Amino acid sequence: MKFEVLTTQWATEEETFAGGENEVTSPSASFLKLVGAAESAGTLTVTECTDAEREKLDKSVQSQEDGEAAYAAAQESGEWHEGNLLQHQLDIESGAPVASVGGEEE
Repeated sequence: MKFEVLTTQWATEEETFAGGENEVTSPSASFLKLVGAAESAGTLTVTECTDAEREKLDKSVQSQEDGEAAYAAAQESGEWHEGNLLQHQLDIESGAPVASVGGEEE
């Protein structure tokens, strides 16, 4: 797979790629997810890949419509509120400044 980094550099946890053309042979599924997200954000452009790689790249980013549908479903089922409550509890336990319902930090 070949891609052009459109910034000075682009990095993953394992490797840093200089701006310009780069090539990775046998990219992993996790790497393809990162490349898909970076391509969607405009950080790089994939210039050459297999059909299977393109399919994985395209699946790595959720569409606006799919995101809104997932958000609505989570709101309706209560998962979204439960997740917010759990994050709030974790923030309190870790000592992070937490805004109360009234907007003031606790």
